[in-house]
Amino acid sequence: MRQTMQKNLNALETQVATLIKDKQTAEEKLAAVASDMTAVLGDLQTSKQQQEAMETKNLELAASLEGIRGELALAKKQNLQLEKEYGSLQKTHETTLNQFAEMRRDYVVVTKENEELEGKLNNLDALKSQIRSVKVELREERIEEWKRSDRIAGAGGNRGYIMKNAKWQAVETSAGGSKYPLIKDIRREDDGSAE
Repeated sequence: MRQTMQKNLNALETQVATLIKDKQTAEEKLAAVASDMTAVLGDLQTSKQQQEAMETKNLELAASLEGIRGELALAKKQNLQLEKEYGSLQKTHETTLNQFAEMRRDYVVVTKENEELEGKLNNLDALKSQIRSVKVELREERIEEWKRSDRIAGAGGNRGYIMKNAKWQAVETSAGGSKYPLIKDIRREDDGSAE
């Protein structure tokens, strides 16, 4: 869009330069016509024989001068219109530059936010990986605890069974002396109740 505006601006500047050249050419023609009129008047005074021919030429030059003045007036109007369009294009150009600068600032902000989010995502991936490894370690510890409980129950004469003499058994562990039930929700087959 900026290039298009620049091309339009360059085209307008070219048109303005052409109009200025045309104006200068018209002014030069006007000056030439004025000097011709002065020469004609001088010749008119010196030569009465050429008076009628000179008057005709004078009328023709006057008509040409009017045409040139009309062209000059039209060129002035076009010049004013081009100046207005140029001013409008300058305002549009400034607005476009401001919008472009704002978009550039927004892009920088969005880029920073993206980098922060990617950093957080990488941290989340690392955290998930650590959580997985902790879960694996806890699972291995639980399995080891179950094996130890089975060894303790087996050493106590129960051989790892959770019932002894129709009663539910709890095994004391060596760490902390607390009791852990081997199975939390076991239903007895005879009455269907949970222990």
